[in-house]
Amino acid sequence: MCDSVWAIYASRTYVQEHGRPMSIGDLANHAMIGFDGIMQNHRVAKWLRVAVPSARIVNRNTSMLGTLSAVKAGIGVAALPTTLGDAEETLVQLLPPVEELTRSWYLLTHPDLRKTPRIAAFVDHVLDDIPALRTALIG
Repeated sequence: MCDSVWAIYASRTYVQEHGRPMSIGDLANHAMIGFDGIMQNHRVAKWLRVAVPSARIVNRNTSMLGTLSAVKAGIGVAALPTTLGDAEETLVQLLPPVEELTRSWYLLTHPDLRKTPRIAAFVDHVLDDIPALRTALIG
């Protein structure tokens, strides 16, 4: 249906005070927002451990909304879905989207169930509303 795109964000205040990283490698020189609890095995947490192994984690969150709040508060830099980051006027996308974090959204059903009236109605409804769903899923 669409792709979930992620990029690196910081608050405008953070960038004014600490500068702007020019590459993923430069993130090692910045305060990073990390992940904990249910989020510690999320693909973004795994990516951060590999892409920036010497990251200076100054804050950890168990949710994307907590991470968004920490970035907005100027605590540090984090990868966020562009749907969240781009919607915030106080945030700056620091680097282009991170290809390794992009994931596609799919609508799947077992072939034997596709023609079941309730499943068919749902799938048809979703297919008719893909533009609206894209806006909701990816901004």
